[in-house]
Amino acid sequence: DVERRDRGNDVYISYCLNVPEEAHVLYQKGGNLLELLTYLAAKDSGRFADCCTGIKLDWDNRDEHGGIDPFNELDVVMTGGYIPYFVSCKNTAIENEYLYEIMAMTRRFGGRYAVPVVASTVKNGDVLRARAREMGITLIDGISEMTCEQFTEVLAALPDGK
Repeated sequence: DVERRDRGNDVYISYCLNVPEEAHVLYQKGGNLLELLTYLAAKDSGRFADCCTGIKLDWDNRDEHGGIDPFNELDVVMTGGYIPYFVSCKNTAIENEYLYEIMAMTRRFGGRYAVPVVASTVKNGDVLRARAREMGITLIDGISEMTCEQFTEVLAALPDGK
């Protein structure tokens, strides 16, 4: 269903995208593709023994508040040696609350040596980079400007835990 239109020096192409049902998960939310890219890059890096996406976390494993219990999702978890890496994937500029969220989940569920990582397709400002660095969070940003090979190299070079 491709249609091409020429207007002067410009060419416009429109099409109808037919997504097979088994690929619908890729379009359920914007971060799914970045999560899968991170997973594949981590696997390709050879650095991580295990890697999982979409891990659901229930903070207290109880439902005493009628379904409003604290609940989060870790986008990607990787293990390098004995060190867990908790990755939050964002297709937007990073906000301070994202840093605090990944730090809290990493410390609570990963322990003292776990490495918090925020991966963003957007290039973030110097102030946010400095805040992430001061908090001990590895910020990987500008991923949309990287090749898959470059992103894989960045993941392979992640620091070890403290």
